[in-house]
Amino acid sequence: AEYMGEMISVISVLPLAAAAFVCPTYDEIRQPSVAADVFDIHDMSGVWYMAATTEPTIPSFCKCNVLNFTIGATTYQYTAHSTFSNHSFNVNIEGDLSTDPLSPGFLHETATIRNHTIGSKLPNMIFNVSFTNTSRVASNRNAVARPFNVALTYACLGSVLGHNLFSFSLLTRSPVQLSEEEVAVILREVNATEVIDLGGVRVATVTDWAECGLE
Repeated sequence: AEYMGEMISVISVLPLAAAAFVCPTYDEIRQPSVAADVFDIHDMSGVWYMAATTEPTIPSFCKCNVLNFTIGATTYQYTAHSTFSNHSFNVNIEGDLSTDPLSPGFLHETATIRNHTIGSKLPNMIFNVSFTNTSRVASNRNAVARPFNVALTYACLGSVLGHNLFSFSLLTRSPVQLSEEEVAVILREVNATEVIDLGGVRVATVTDWAECGLE
């Protein structure tokens, strides 16, 4: 009940969607922070924590989700580790890096089981990052040398029973890097684009991370 109350307080900042969403083009959502002259996809390597997500394949009771990226020359992979009630499971993802040098954040990926991919690779777009040590997501083109610590991604997962599915994620380098208020601000800004579906967004709170042993 406490967790649901926290979720409602965050979701209440978002207006209800009035129309069905379609997959946006990368140009519609990408920000200057992921321009080719300032964004290096290899900075996605390593561990990221899901501060907020709408990922439909992760059950809502999985409050703590951690991604561990490995970036290669033309491909990448990551393991999504989800935790709930002292239990956990992993999902392995493999993808192709962008073939467009002007759009390094435009990726394609799919899940794998026993080294076999499942279905075709679908778009996953890194559309905004923070290159600063502050928690606000904003482009800072004068701080290229500093790795970003916040990343916003949006994946188009295709259609199921006539409904388009999407996955938005707010990723951070630390599980407690952003306060709930800061997460709410970011969600409002993303929602204001009117092309990104934030329906069913779930926020991992400080309490959630602590219960998962990640603080």
